[in-house]
Amino acid sequence: MIDPVAAPLCQECGKPLDMMTVGLNGKDYHLQCFEAACKKTLSPVKDALRKVHGPMSANLMPDHLCRNRACINVAHTELVTNRINVLRGDSWSARNARKMACPRGHPYDEANTSIIHRADGTTFRRCRICKREQNVRQSILRDLRGRLGVKG
Repeated sequence: MIDPVAAPLCQECGKPLDMMTVGLNGKDYHLQCFEAACKKTLSPVKDALRKVHGPMSANLMPDHLCRNRACINVAHTELVTNRINVLRGDSWSARNARKMACPRGHPYDEANTSIIHRADGTTFRRCRICKREQNVRQSILRDLRGRLGVKG
């Protein structure tokens, strides 16, 4: 438990908030009121940003520039969209977005890149040079199978 004198007060019931025992909830540390009737939670980062910048837009979130999600220093945070926050991070999508060339070294530029939209809603980039080479290889294999009378 944190010191009740220094703890922020719950906006609902006025009791001191306590750091959640589970710690990081996947986003940042949260404070929670353990008053049975209340159960209000508060993000210290968002609360600190509201005090400095006023109300936050619904489509913006704090990006921890120091990469410490528990940090509540507003100088270490910037309000950005979810997309920017994800792309600045170290997720698979962020790493793939930073790639400038396909695995064979061909550039991911406008002329050489196809954007593929799958039925499940995901998208990915495909190198046109590699796809063309794959099509040629498959065509040659089909031709050879046809000449040899091999099915499949």
